[in-house]
Amino acid sequence: MELSSAQLNALEFAQSILDDAGLSPRDLSDHSQTSSPPPSSYSSPDTSTISLPLSAPDPCSAILAAQYIPPPAHSFTPDEISAGAHRINRQSTVHAIINHPPGAIVEYPQTGSLKGNAVAHVFTVTHNFDSMEFDLPQFNFQYSLGDGHGGLKGVQCFLLHDNMGQPVRCKKLSTSCKGLKTCSARSDKIFNTTHSYTNRSHIAELIAPPFLPFDDNAKREVFLKTFAFFCSLTEHGCAFMASPECVGLDHDDTDDVNSMASAVTDDEHDATQHSSGAISCQGKPVM
Repeated sequence: MELSSAQLNALEFAQSILDDAGLSPRDLSDHSQTSSPPPSSYSSPDTSTISLPLSAPDPCSAILAAQYIPPPAHSFTPDEISAGAHRINRQSTVHAIINHPPGAIVEYPQTGSLKGNAVAHVFTVTHNFDSMEFDLPQFNFQYSLGDGHGGLKGVQCFLLHDNMGQPVRCKKLSTSCKGLKTCSARSDKIFNTTHSYTNRSHIAELIAPPFLPFDDNAKREVFLKTFAFFCSLTEHGCAFMASPECVGLDHDDTDDVNSMASAVTDDEHDATQHSSGAISCQGKPVM
């Protein structure tokens, strides 16, 4: 059976997902054989008692499209350059090209790694798409674009062809990257990385808080332990029954402690009044 271009693009998309996960189509068949129970374990109940399971709703197509990770761009070979395959039109050329499957959402399009290098992104559309509901791919770009230099209509694009194999006429629009938007809580390592080729997964790793062990800092350790002890007393109370004589406090010290704890007495009473009435001492944490 001869596959259409849309079906071929879908297969390439599926193959790229398997490659990124380190899998192959053979793994799918092996998994289905090992996960299926043997035929002898099946019973044959009455068809009237069989209830079909409710199928899980399909994820939104936009969510699936946003999870698409583009493959690296294909750099034109010397032979392709000699044949003119790298030309957009008579004046503009590109150094690499990426063909995206139908409906793909690309937030971080690959750019040239060197000054003057350009990467062409070809977005495939279905034959029955509605031009009124079609969103331009650049609307999903997360780069800050500006300095629009206007557009030219009716420009032939040699990278796009109609059903007859002839170049189609397009509108040419040139813009510039105006900078990189960063968060104040950014990691410093984001400035040492290139955005020539990246994706949303890589961006999530850069902006995620580092899960590193606590610094070997005595002050930090004391604070964390004290804060944990304070929270424990606030939530559960103190189960130790003691008198001032046991802890070596005289009357004056007790008055000082009571005066220091008076600021938190009301709040602590409100926080513990909903407890189950467990017997505990009446002491209050003093910070």
